[in-house]
Amino acid sequence: IYSNQAEFRYAIRDIYNYECCITGESIDTGETINCQAAHIKPWQFNGNHSADNGMLMSLDFHWAFDRGCFTIDQTYTIRIHKKMKDGFLGKYEGKKIILSVFLPSQEFSIGYELFTI
Repeated sequence: IYSNQAEFRYAIRDIYNYECCITGESIDTGETINCQAAHIKPWQFNGNHSADNGMLMSLDFHWAFDRGCFTIDQTYTIRIHKKMKDGFLGKYEGKKIILSVFLPSQEFSIGYELFTI
């Protein structure tokens, strides 16, 4: 478990080789990238800063994940909320995320599976 958000962020970037776990891509300016460390089990629901509680996602996907626009099931498959299937996210329905050396925790159901939108 990393001691703070900054350590968690940099560790998750390294673990995912600076690439989004959904697209396998990132935009790297040399100083920063367009991906963020997303908590699987949110901090407010007693989540922590451990490697298995994080995934690297592009800014748009992290935003959508935190708002319940999609979740990831126990087989690491993306499940898009029914209200979002006709939009941009719809093409990711059923796609598997790119796994790192640390398998993400399977506590996806905490908060996000409830689809908060």
